[in-house]
Amino acid sequence: MTAQNGEVYMGTGAFSNVGNTPGVILTCAHNIYHHSRRGYIDHVDVYPARDGSSAPFGHFRVYSTHLRVPDLYKKRKAATYDYGLILIPKKEFSISTKPFGFGYNLLASSALKGRLAEICGYPGDKPNGTMWIAGSPLKYASRSRLYYEADTAAGQSGSPVWTWDNFNWMMVGIHGKGVIPGGTLNSARRLTPEVIQEIHDWIKEIKDKEEEDHVV
Repeated sequence: MTAQNGEVYMGTGAFSNVGNTPGVILTCAHNIYHHSRRGYIDHVDVYPARDGSSAPFGHFRVYSTHLRVPDLYKKRKAATYDYGLILIPKKEFSISTKPFGFGYNLLASSALKGRLAEICGYPGDKPNGTMWIAGSPLKYASRSRLYYEADTAAGQSGSPVWTWDNFNWMMVGIHGKGVIPGGTLNSARRLTPEVIQEIHDWIKEIKDKEEEDHVV
């Protein structure tokens, strides 16, 4: 990820079939929007399934026109709104012509508590560009957050949090916050109907703009 001032840093995202559209990546808002500069970063370089220097699915560059975060996050840097979208332009996404990535499930809080969940991403305390996985039971679920003890580090913001449900691995959250001082739990933005609807709206907005630009 490259900021407007040229600073480069690492983050994580997950392909998802939300929106029934190829090239959808869910991540956290603070990966792609900087309050200090009051705007989106310049671009994201996506390396699906990267393993060190190996990029088995190639590389995609996505500019700020195809990034989205909640308007409320732009106003206030709060964990509740810390989720975002990276949409690889249709003409550039060569991996699949069909929806690609994690399914999702909007499980009830009672069904989430105690359920084994896993998280996978690119922690900065491991060899550069290597993917690591961890897991633990979900300690509890609030209306907007999921809490767990699974180990994480800087660089894993935006990682998918998933669980086994209905014979499939289903994404239930987007990791965005490590252990706070005095605390013991990491947390994710829980996927809710409101989050999913907003992602659908963003996808439509970007695709409509692509069509307008194509016509022009």
